[in-house]
Amino acid sequence: MTTLIAIEATALDAILKRLDRIDHKLEGATIVPRAEWLTVKDAAQTLGVKPDMIRRKAKSGEIQARGTGKCRMVKLVD
Repeated sequence: MTTLIAIEATALDAILKRLDRIDHKLEGATIVPRAEWLTVKDAAQTLGVKPDMIRRKAKSGEIQARGTGKCRMVKLVD
């Protein structure tokens, strides 16, 4: 099933220009997978939570962890 949508020429032009800018920014970009093991601070930033939550999840075994203190690392990827 095809759906047709009417759009003003000026609005379409604005969308196309914005897509061109995005395309230009992404030109030559590469996607880099995040590290398998992260510091507690980096893991918290990645997940948008406080470091204490990461520590609690590591202590309860919800996420894998190794090391102690400032050397504590957690694994967010399986």
